[in-house]
Amino acid sequence: MAINYKKTAEEIIRVVNKDNIISATFCATRLRLIVKNRESIKDSDVQKIEGVKGVFFNSDQYQIILGTGVVNKVYAEVINLGVTGAAKQNTEETKKVGEKNNFRKFIRIFADVFVPIMPAMIATGLF
Repeated sequence: MAINYKKTAEEIIRVVNKDNIISATFCATRLRLIVKNRESIKDSDVQKIEGVKGVFFNSDQYQIILGTGVVNKVYAEVINLGVTGAAKQNTEETKKVGEKNNFRKFIRIFADVFVPIMPAMIATGLF
């Protein structure tokens, strides 16, 4: 059964509320929405939409898992329905603005430093 991309986009906008969406972007499998108020979104309602495989909130983005080959078509329909698209640069700026407390900033810096060297540390430990 083929997914109706326009209907899926319309349902996402209706459930999330168009006025609540600041901008949208996507990656390989997820539609990423920058939203004003995360608490106003009912995850269970979003998960009932055709084509949605899951949702979560991370890095100040409401992420809707749609899958490869589907997400780009749903994103195009979301943009056609009047939601502002975000360039990667704008998304990065929004994430930085969203870091409101020092603990989150510390964790982000810690992760940026140690995540790239973890494979070398693990390999060294195995030897």
